[in-house]
Amino acid sequence: MSLPAPDLPAPPRRSSARTPLAGVAVVVALFVWALPDLALLLGYAVLLAYALLPLVGALERVRLGRARLSRGVAAGVVTLALVVLAGALLVVAVPRLAVEPAAGHPLADLAAGASDAVVAAARGLPLATVRGLRSFYDQLGDGRRACDGTACRFGGGEALARRLARGGAVGTVRCLGHCYAAPSFRDGDRVFARPAGQPLEAWLAGLDEADAPREAAPPIPRRALIEPAVVLRNLVPGAAPAGLAEYELPGPERILAALEASRLRGRGGAAYPTAAKWRAARDAAGAVRWVVANGDEGDPGSYTDRLLLEEDPHAVLAGMRACALVIGARHGVLYIRGEYPRALACARAAVEAARVAGHLGAAFDVEVVAGAGSYVCGEETALLRSIETSRRSRWCRGSRAARIGRPARRRAAAPRR
Repeated sequence: MSLPAPDLPAPPRRSSARTPLAGVAVVVALFVWALPDLALLLGYAVLLAYALLPLVGALERVRLGRARLSRGVAAGVVTLALVVLAGALLVVAVPRLAVEPAAGHPLADLAAGASDAVVAAARGLPLATVRGLRSFYDQLGDGRRACDGTACRFGGGEALARRLARGGAVGTVRCLGHCYAAPSFRDGDRVFARPAGQPLEAWLAGLDEADAPREAAPPIPRRALIEPAVVLRNLVPGAAPAGLAEYELPGPERILAALEASRLRGRGGAAYPTAAKWRAARDAAGAVRWVVANGDEGDPGSYTDRLLLEEDPHAVLAGMRACALVIGARHGVLYIRGEYPRALACARAAVEAARVAGHLGAAFDVEVVAGAGSYVCGEETALLRSIETSRRSRWCRGSRAARIGRPARRRAAAPRR
């Protein structure tokens, strides 16, 4: 004899309206905190998911006979309407909530001693982003730092670090670009190196624990291997920096023709033709173009950039202006590694002098951005990310980055026949 099935009470129904409303609240809070484009896309995807889940649940109850079809359709319409309304509100609210960042760069703020919270508020950045910048770059603090590059390590760098440690904590830096006068160290905005011909022991003995040594770094040696000199035309013995005369440039077509005739190539390892790169940037789509000069050399024994930036900065700025004339740019960034304090000072002074003379300004202007101690930022795409207040490593990119300013996606290789 079979017993009748017990009449169990139906399980309580969950309100389908709580789920999408909770999702809307969470995503809106996320946008108010972060506001990046990626978060906007991900958040809207979450909203769609929250809209579809109640709709699927309502249709399932209709299939099982627990609800009418009209009820399921109504639930779906309500949730989709909430999604559309939330998306419209975000499109309107996000630009109004965004903070217009102040002029400058957060790395400079951190190097000046500003707190993470102050930098985040002034630059309109999430606090986590500012903390990531501080933890990634290793040259944001003050104090003495002994060079630990190859030349300084073999030239008495360990003995120098021990001598400096008598006066307090000493950090390390790689490298200060004084490989010809090793060892060297940095104290604030000044770099000191062993004078040529002076024994290491005598130089170390002359370092005072309280005061910095009076003699700064010796001059950079230079020699041109061709006549007449090209890169060092204003710096070889007997020559003088041309200064503001460097800005007397021909028209864009003549500049491009001169580049093609000279067969000038990039010196970063790929030897890419400079004229082809400038032409690609000129012909790229988009109204806003930028000229970026890479002054972040960190390889041992490399100090060519430092020589040019310290003693002939107008030649560098004039080269940027020539590129701007060809590609139609109005903005430029000169990125210089933070280990070169004198190069930074000389470049900024040259920018101000060029502005006063009318060579830089409304038509084309240059901002000097200081690095903060990251060897990888000498690579093109990592340098761009550092300028954009990002941290970390290089992009995986194709060969057309100059055309679009962003990594080009590699096309799938055609199948072999």
